[in-house]
Amino acid sequence: MLSICLAWRRAAENEDWKYRPSNHGPYGHVPLRFRDSEAYSELLRTVAEWMRAGKDKPFLFNYRARELFETSFGPFNGETVKFLEEWIATSDDGDLRLIADILGEADHSFVFTYRPFVERYLEKAKQVSPEVLKRAISSLFGSAIGGIRSGNLGDPMPRDLEMKKVCEEILGSLHRFSPAFELYDALRKHAEEGIADSRRTKEAFED
Repeated sequence: MLSICLAWRRAAENEDWKYRPSNHGPYGHVPLRFRDSEAYSELLRTVAEWMRAGKDKPFLFNYRARELFETSFGPFNGETVKFLEEWIATSDDGDLRLIADILGEADHSFVFTYRPFVERYLEKAKQVSPEVLKRAISSLFGSAIGGIRSGNLGDPMPRDLEMKKVCEEILGSLHRFSPAFELYDALRKHAEEGIADSRRTKEAFED
């Protein structure tokens, strides 16, 4: 963690964001091992407080900060989700926006694996303001459709088929006015559009 903090200090002080301060995304093939540390909970809270202190800094700072959070504590599960639950319970407008940025880095399966958390988060965002809710839904939507997709050319992507099925099941149990309904309905529509695009591609090749 010390080396990462020094890298961040160098990038921030020099305003040099071409310098990559954390091994995020394709650069993270060698994962960090903070989960193995007895100080994991403390590190989690320390980084979150540091991000809160910098939430008014320029966009690139916040963008790289959420990459750092995902690199250090992803994939988001177990203790990390518990921490986010506790944070949401006492969060204000700025915190909820910051949490939205963090969740934008979540794995594509997060919104389905942690549906109760997603529903509580969106309910809290709705209580604060329409703008915060919109940002929260946008971030979760982006995380759910992100990542690499694979399948046979012309056939619907397995992820689209699964997303459509799961979203339909979830929507069947949600109240129409639940803020989570908007998220899962948007994901259902996205999956249906993907399936339709695949079929159009197949038809074009067969003509």
